[in-house]
Amino acid sequence: MIDNSPKWHQAKLALRREVLAKVRPARVLDLFAGRGEMWRGAWHLADGYLGVDQRPWRSDEPHHRLMLDNAQAVEKLRLGAYNVFDLDAYGEPWSMALAIAERRRWVLGEVGSLVLTDGSSAKLRFGGRIASLEALIPRHPDTGLRDVTEDVHRQAIGAWCVWSGVEPTWWSPAGGLTGRGSSKMLYSAVVFVGRG
Repeated sequence: MIDNSPKWHQAKLALRREVLAKVRPARVLDLFAGRGEMWRGAWHLADGYLGVDQRPWRSDEPHHRLMLDNAQAVEKLRLGAYNVFDLDAYGEPWSMALAIAERRRWVLGEVGSLVLTDGSSAKLRFGGRIASLEALIPRHPDTGLRDVTEDVHRQAIGAWCVWSGVEPTWWSPAGGLTGRGSSKMLYSAVVFVGRG
């Protein structure tokens, strides 16, 4: 497992910088903070930041971080304190995205963002199912989802916005990576406003 693919590292940082240009003030909750690469490359410019990761914290990591399971963090933290949610998961981000949708309420006109790394492809390509993704975009049980294309990813984001009570105003994919024998990763960000 690597924290960031070198090929897509700059594209991921560019997405986050675009979010910072569109969402101010930006108070970031980074639920897969890792070693702080996204903080160093972009989120240090945010108005507020908290990283969450289960990996033990090292003293040479300058970003603020809780050593906690991200599901516990979403359950225990006051999500209204954050308006940018970074889900840079190794696998699927949809269970965390749905948990945020359930707990975070957006007032009319409030601006926010969801930044995603979607590695759902690895599980789906080998016949697995992702309940949270199916909750967002139900499929026929016999055909199901076999992979996460950019179109499927965008549909899921649109459904997440409906669940969350927000209206998307900007969406950007940053492409993905398919390595020999590895899964496809889709990187994207959506900016939205609360519908109240």
